[in-house]
Amino acid sequence: MSSVRDQSPLVRDGGMNEAFRSPAGRDLRHDSGEQVRYASTSRRRAKAAMATVRCRVFWRRRIKLFDLSFLFAISLNFPKKGTEMNSSESKKVILDQKEIGQALKSIARQIISRHESLEDICLVGIRTGGAYLAERLRQEISKGNGEKLPTGVLDINLYRDDWTRVGPNPKLGSTDIPFSIDDKIIILVDDVLFTGRTTRAAMDALMDFGRPRRIELAVLVDRGEKQRELPIKATYVAKEWETSEGDTVNVYFREAGFQDQVVVESKVENTA
Repeated sequence: MSSVRDQSPLVRDGGMNEAFRSPAGRDLRHDSGEQVRYASTSRRRAKAAMATVRCRVFWRRRIKLFDLSFLFAISLNFPKKGTEMNSSESKKVILDQKEIGQALKSIARQIISRHESLEDICLVGIRTGGAYLAERLRQEISKGNGEKLPTGVLDINLYRDDWTRVGPNPKLGSTDIPFSIDDKIIILVDDVLFTGRTTRAAMDALMDFGRPRRIELAVLVDRGEKQRELPIKATYVAKEWETSEGDTVNVYFREAGFQDQVVVESKVENTA
């Protein structure tokens, strides 16, 4: 009978070596190094994946915070009526949403009182701001008189005298005048009257559609006769505002996604 010392290691271990054998009978103790390396690689990959996820979550939160802060900054810098901003550009709101609505009602009343009959009157808005105003004016006239005036949209880019200076790819809009203008009273509608060249181009464009009896002009803002370069005067004016040549008058409409208002921007020289 052999002693325990003479027994093989497998017998001395009491069969525990069977735990290191695979179902196919392979001794896994020889693969322990490979298993350690595999486990270490798996842990590194898991850590890298978690780091990637945390990084993505972090930047998404930062982007959301940036968007909110950006919108908040815009809301703070948006000009309010009657206020001026001391910077390189001074901004002043000269017409707010309520005043624009009142101005359109006033122009509608003037049109109704000026003409005994609205049967031969048509509205044509100069794209883009004039088109919005023409549609609103049609609604105001309909409320006051019950007449629904024919309304069209006119694009004047091809008739501009500075066509060659606009740029290599000028934007062209569509013209939609679904009625005859022959022997009609056409009321051109625009947002701002400045040099008069836009109105001149609009009249040239109208002549390609027929021969109206008379052409009248309705504008939301007249920048003053000092800025006029052509002998053109508006028939209906909501507000006159004397400006210098370097000033900019921006008209914002809800149809374009903004709040209704007219803003005058003046360049201010910063003195050291």
